[in-house]
Amino acid sequence: MNEQEPAILQERLYALSQTISCQPGLATKFISSVTGELREICQSVNEKERKFLYEHRQLAMEREQVQTQLRENQRLLSNALAERDRACRDRDDSIRELAEQKLQRQSLERSREVEKTLKQLNIELQETVRIQEQQLAGKRSVWLENHPSSGARRSAQKPRDPFTTPSGNHDQGRRLRRSSGDVSSVRNLHAQFQQMQLNERPPASADGEGNLLSALIPMKVMSYSICSDNGSVDGSVTPPDQSSMAIIPFKSEDQVADEFVDGIGKCWNLVESWARSYANFPNEVAVDQCISENRELWQQMLSLTYPNPQDAHNHVMLLLRDQGSRCFFVMRMIVHYICNSMWDLSDWEGHDFRTTRKIQSAAKRLKIKGLNPPERAEAVAMQTSAVQSIVSDDDFLAYRAHRLSQHTKELRGLLGPLLNKNVARADAGRDIGGMTVHAFDLSVRMHTSGWSFQFIFPECASKFGSTSMICRDSSITDTPLDLQIRQARLKLVITPVVTMRDDRGLSIRVKQLHCANVLTMG
Repeated sequence: MNEQEPAILQERLYALSQTISCQPGLATKFISSVTGELREICQSVNEKERKFLYEHRQLAMEREQVQTQLRENQRLLSNALAERDRACRDRDDSIRELAEQKLQRQSLERSREVEKTLKQLNIELQETVRIQEQQLAGKRSVWLENHPSSGARRSAQKPRDPFTTPSGNHDQGRRLRRSSGDVSSVRNLHAQFQQMQLNERPPASADGEGNLLSALIPMKVMSYSICSDNGSVDGSVTPPDQSSMAIIPFKSEDQVADEFVDGIGKCWNLVESWARSYANFPNEVAVDQCISENRELWQQMLSLTYPNPQDAHNHVMLLLRDQGSRCFFVMRMIVHYICNSMWDLSDWEGHDFRTTRKIQSAAKRLKIKGLNPPERAEAVAMQTSAVQSIVSDDDFLAYRAHRLSQHTKELRGLLGPLLNKNVARADAGRDIGGMTVHAFDLSVRMHTSGWSFQFIFPECASKFGSTSMICRDSSITDTPLDLQIRQARLKLVITPVVTMRDDRGLSIRVKQLHCANVLTMG
């Protein structure tokens, strides 16, 4: 019903009532009756209108409530769906984690079983070798008793001096000969001995693991050497060819890490020894000459401290004038060059076009942030194969000599202005060459190991951290934890924090090799 219809109806009834009242000739009673009816009709219409408006408002309120409830239910449903998705993701992550843990446990159990089997097999092999050596010694003694005139018996009775030549009635050019009967008897003994080894070989396990292990661990078997009829027959025992017994040992993660810890530590020791020997005394004249004539070198020195040139200038001058910190600053310059030039992957570019493109592609991919482990492992494998191809190339020695010459020249230009007065420059240059050789060979090992290495120099004036830093200032007696608690600031970072990471496998393995050597303020 339209809201204006009741008002229109009332107006029409009112007009009708007025019309009837104004009509002449109608009875007054009739007029009153009709007017009353019209009034009742108006009241009824008004009552229905009020009732209708009330019900309309009620319905509108109910509709608003229903819509509000629907919106709330929709929000709750969205939250429930989001919670369900998160729960599903957590469930999937938990399932993957449990599967990885199960695989790791199974791998650990298999490795323990294999280790136990290897230990047991090693014990059995050692016992077998001991028994065979005893049998061999017994057979040898029996053979010597049956051949008293043999050279082997005379050698056993009187040991020969390895530093003297044979003398006496024997001619140096005479060759020992034996009859065909003696040769055949020795061959028969050799065949019997081999048959005995086949009969006494330990049986393989039922699961087939014994065959694999016995193939991996060669038995140390002694054999007789038998020559042809026109040669000599030697009854001595000759060991097997070592090349046929060579086994490349598997190196665990800790063993590889220890090797690089030792190699990098030796490099730091060489650098510190050079700095203490040839650049430990202040030389203000040389520093002033460097500032005025070698601005590029001076800018490199400033970049090792603060980003502000004025603060960096004052700080570098303070470090170079102090005898206690000068050698450490020189050491930082050398270490910075080694880490950012010699040990950087870009140092291997330029050997040939193919390897250079592989190295550049690998370096570009490794710089991408958020790279997942399989892609990063692929990039590390690419750089490893590129460097390995350079190392295995025929002209690697010439390439190595060229790179060593370049790095030695760069270090001499870098360190020449910082040498002590009246120093033996030839000795300093020779020791720089020794540092360069060690650093370059260590770079070869790093980039062909399949691991990636990170060298992080903490910022100067940052806070000391006891877990990643070592204070080298002899005047400070505080423990590393005390330095961290009092928030000591760094005056100089000498060596970086060195970490080694392996992106192969299901998870990334990171191992810290060296802490940063630092000097602190106050």
